Amino acid sequence: MTQDSEARPAFMRFIRRFAVPILVAWLLLTVAVNVLIPPIESVARDHAVTMSPQDAPAMIAAKRIGATYHESDSDSIAMVVLEGDRELGDEARRFYDTLVRELHADPEHVQHVQDVWGDPLTAAGYRVATAKPPTCSSISPGTRAARQATPPSKRCERSSLVRLHRRV
Repeated sequence: MTQDSEARPAFMRFIRRFAVPILVAWLLLTVAVNVLIPPIESVARDHAVTMSPQDAPAMIAAKRIGATYHESDSDSIAMVVLEGDRELGDEARRFYDTLVRELHADPEHVQHVQDVWGDPLTAAGYRVATAKPPTCSSISPGTRAARQATPPSKRCERSSLVRLHRRV
């Protein structure tokens, strides 16, 4: 061995000597992790839990309000926020009204739609230039944790938004 190689630390000599086996080990580890460990999306889908415990006072109150006003019995809520680079005009209002109409027309996937821009009581807050963008919330049947109830409803709401967006 030369004097230069003796001056290098042992760790660096080890890395240089076993570079190919180290790369192969990393590749095998990467393949093993991707094959043996399920993707996070499928784990989240298979083990979905509600964001709010069913026995929490807020959830109990929300369900009670929904039952009293015949709105919903679900904890699955989708919020749609309309925003733009400039003030929202007639085109945005038509888009919003069509979206609300389509959500109302789908009782299989949407139990209740809260139309804050279309309600005279809450619409005044959206006429102010500094107000937040108009929102529309819809409540889907079933609980967030119910795998069979929630995903089709969310897909339906998403597809309604995509369909409307393409028209505008």
